[in-house]
Amino acid sequence: MLESLWVILSSTVFVVKGGLPLSTAFHFSPLRAMGTTSLGGILGVVIFTHLSQWILNRYQDFKKKRRNVQRRRFTWINKTIVRTKNRFGLLGITAITPLLLSLPLGCFLALRYFGNKQKVMAYMMASVVFWSATWTLVHALINTVSAG
Repeated sequence: MLESLWVILSSTVFVVKGGLPLSTAFHFSPLRAMGTTSLGGILGVVIFTHLSQWILNRYQDFKKKRRNVQRRRFTWINKTIVRTKNRFGLLGITAITPLLLSLPLGCFLALRYFGNKQKVMAYMMASVVFWSATWTLVHALINTVSAG
């Protein structure tokens, strides 16, 4: 039971890089590994989407109170982010979040650029479950082939 809690907590931030390796280390069955990492990832999506929304609201309040409005600078990082957002959209961000980004960063970027909290949460949850199932299946197949 304590192992499941560790996997769930680890998966709230990193599904593929945290929860899945930990479930492997604890020798979870594929179904248990997928269930605990998906549960942790979904919990993380809910927490970090609400937290990101709160942060973005506080930032908007701060910008409104600031008297001297500075002109926005377009650096190569800003241009790259905007180009990626325009090219791949919400599906792109949600697809790569469990693999390459942490859930807090992915939720923040998705909300920052797309704004629809329910849609962001639904896409992120689907992505978490998809990648959890995919990597659990891959790991189970590798173990089956190497054992037999």
